[in-house]
Amino acid sequence: MDPTGKSGLFLGGNGSFSATRLNDRNVSVRSTLHKGQGVFANRDFLWGETVVIGLVAGEETERTQYSVQVDWDNHVLMASPAVLINHSCNPSTAVVNNRFGAYDFVAFRDILEGEELTFDYATTEYEIIAMNECFCGEATCRKTPGGYSELPEGHQLKMHGLVSDYLQPARQVRTASTG
Repeated sequence: MDPTGKSGLFLGGNGSFSATRLNDRNVSVRSTLHKGQGVFANRDFLWGETVVIGLVAGEETERTQYSVQVDWDNHVLMASPAVLINHSCNPSTAVVNNRFGAYDFVAFRDILEGEELTFDYATTEYEIIAMNECFCGEATCRKTPGGYSELPEGHQLKMHGLVSDYLQPARQVRTASTG
């Protein structure tokens, strides 16, 4: 399976064609200086706007470098452009679970045309295995991305509940008590 989702084999039905068109209009994929490819805004976005609609390109039986965790034991490959959104400790977007079994990327602050889109990998992964060093270059960089389990209690995305649904505190208590 093509991890970038460019083959489009799994992207039919249920509104995914419209989502793909929206993504194509909103963002473009380009090379970055230190991180390979990245996703860049084709227009300005206001805080709270959906920037990228994530679509599933395939499911994984275990974690991979390109998979994202959508539940305790469920990892998926998202189609391009979502799979190419890089990590930042001070991200421009936050994740919201969507009806396609993946994540939408919503502006966490105003984003300018041409700006690289980023999200904090710790908002989808309980533990990070694919990345040992952070290259975001932000003043607030944690140096190692770590997972949700390592985010401080006062972290802005954690405080606002802008993490995967399975990582929400109420869900963690239910999961821990049942199993």
